[in-house]
Amino acid sequence: MISIFLTNLGKYNEGELVGEWVELPIKSKALEAALERIGIDNVRYEEYFLTDYESLVAGIIESLGEYINLSTVNYLALRLKSMDVDELKCLEAVIGYEGERDIDKIINLTYNLGCYYYREDITTPKDYGEMLVDEGYLGEIPDNLLGYLDHEAIGRDYLLSGMANITEHGLVEQIDEPNEVYCGYKDTPSQAEMDQAIEQIEESELEQ
Repeated sequence: MISIFLTNLGKYNEGELVGEWVELPIKSKALEAALERIGIDNVRYEEYFLTDYESLVAGIIESLGEYINLSTVNYLALRLKSMDVDELKCLEAVIGYEGERDIDKIINLTYNLGCYYYREDITTPKDYGEMLVDEGYLGEIPDNLLGYLDHEAIGRDYLLSGMANITEHGLVEQIDEPNEVYCGYKDTPSQAEMDQAIEQIEESELEQ
């Protein structure tokens, strides 16, 4: 879900780039092995930092930086790993809707997708206007008048209300107030808890 370039900070300060791409979420033993391979020996070299990121989930990279906590990024990757394809598409659209660039708030969004109405197939104001008419948002309209409706204008007017927006991933409308489930690092599970969750996901994937 997220790949990071793990870099030896001491070597970097000495003018040498020593690092390795690591796929998240990652279990503690695999992380320890990766740190050992890049020379983190807790004697001469103790510190590392994250110098690059990759993710196929839109909006994730923009929330990450060099000095962000690895546990937090790992937890975000775990949350993404636990989601199905439709949930990931919804998350991408909601991130675009909210314009969110804060990793803590994005993690919290993963718990609150039910607070948003998402339609991947609605990409224009006209699409939205047709949906509003079809689903009865404008009340019952006689069949002989349907052909005279300006669906694009209807959709545009509703979008101006600010409750809905058409993102590059489709229509998003907030239908409820999100709960604050994750507020920051203090809400991040321990590495042991994440190890267990990763193992459960891996076992589930093997059974499929």
